[in-house]
Amino acid sequence: MLGAHRNSQMPDRWRRIVIAAAAVAIVAQLAVSLGHLPSLAMAGGRAYDTKTPSLRDGDLDPLALYGGTQALVLARAAIPPGATFAVSIGTDPPVAEPAVLRRIFDLWLAPRRDVGDPAKADWVIAYHRSSESVGVAYTTETGLGPDGNAILVTHPAAP
Repeated sequence: MLGAHRNSQMPDRWRRIVIAAAAVAIVAQLAVSLGHLPSLAMAGGRAYDTKTPSLRDGDLDPLALYGGTQALVLARAAIPPGATFAVSIGTDPPVAEPAVLRRIFDLWLAPRRDVGDPAKADWVIAYHRSSESVGVAYTTETGLGPDGNAILVTHPAAP
């Protein structure tokens, strides 16, 4: 009878041990979770205060391999939709694929039209070169970030 008594109490003892271990594990998980709350709250606050970039600007990321995406975004903002433009690419520093970069400006600045020749354009994008080195007279210069400027070309009056 003594052995039967022991076997009947053993499951209760193991049950209490398992319940106690589970309770300790739950308390530990809650303590760890509560410890992360301040950093989660700060991250949420930063996300709320940060302006979400537009989907259009996010689409530029793959183009960063060929040139500065900030220049593309700022050129689009500076040059009116009905204007013509030309891209003048310098070598300070050199651009790996200047022809590709020109096509990227063409694509991104549509419906603005690339006329190729800075003297025939309403606006010139001076990319990796000084505005003065383009060789056209201009009245307005708009910064396009560290990569260049957009200049509004002055055309002589027709006689």
